[in-house]
Amino acid sequence: MLKKFVKMLLVSSLFLAISFPSQAQIFIPTGKFLLSEPTKLDIFHTDRQRKLIDDLARRNLGTPLRGDKSSDIRTLQRLLDSQRIAIDDTATLQAMGVALGDLLAKEMHLDWVIFEDKNGRNRALRYKDRQEVLFPITMISRRAEVSDTRISVDVQAVFDKAVESYSPLLPKLPYSD
Repeated sequence: MLKKFVKMLLVSSLFLAISFPSQAQIFIPTGKFLLSEPTKLDIFHTDRQRKLIDDLARRNLGTPLRGDKSSDIRTLQRLLDSQRIAIDDTATLQAMGVALGDLLAKEMHLDWVIFEDKNGRNRALRYKDRQEVLFPITMISRRAEVSDTRISVDVQAVFDKAVESYSPLLPKLPYSD
């Protein structure tokens, strides 16, 4: 009986470890919440995080973040793969989430907003006046948390899943059918 339980626990843990990294963090709010424009302090903090990752990429890889999807995704992946970021360095991993968020914003014409509910205040992305939001800042750090000793996050897969999850909420472009 105990063997069966342990085996089932291992299988379910493996399933979670495999499936969790591909999930996007789209959030459809329920209950009371507030969406607002970022304050000057929010903008300052976000810019500081962008600079942190850009400096890290320049120093360790010899390349800046360019605002180009394929180049920046490759750069973020190289930073993770080089193991220059500790698995418990949540601040730097979340700064990488800002860079990823900038790419998502550019790809889908999203804007940075502040999402507030009973659980707190977070930066998020949304399309125009939609209520559904993405939380890109934690997309990399949360996936890294499930790793044991080495960060193993597929940045391209995280980006693609976020686009796939949020795209149905965007208006159809003319002649896109």
